[in-house]
Amino acid sequence: MTKDNVFGKRLQMVLQENNISARQLANGTDITEVSISRYINGTRTPKIGELSRIAVFLGCSADYLIGLDKRKEEQTLGILLNEIPACLSNTSYTKNIFQYYWDIGV
Repeated sequence: MTKDNVFGKRLQMVLQENNISARQLANGTDITEVSISRYINGTRTPKIGELSRIAVFLGCSADYLIGLDKRKEEQTLGILLNEIPACLSNTSYTKNIFQYYWDIGV
């Protein structure tokens, strides 16, 4: 693992904390186990779509995994949950949200 491999260190820590193996993460994200190992070792970095799938699978923010945030969970989750009824009433906004998640493979 390289000295500055924040992503690899945090990925490994979250996997250990949740008792998830690299194989389970690979199976749940359609990313090869070899790639997961390379992320942990710092010899490869994930593409944005892969990062997103990993964060969603692990239930933590991508910002946390790449070292931009010290919190694992999105702080704004409560705010977003309160805004769901208003968002759902705006059909074009809802369509855009679903399209975004469809495009990134979530």
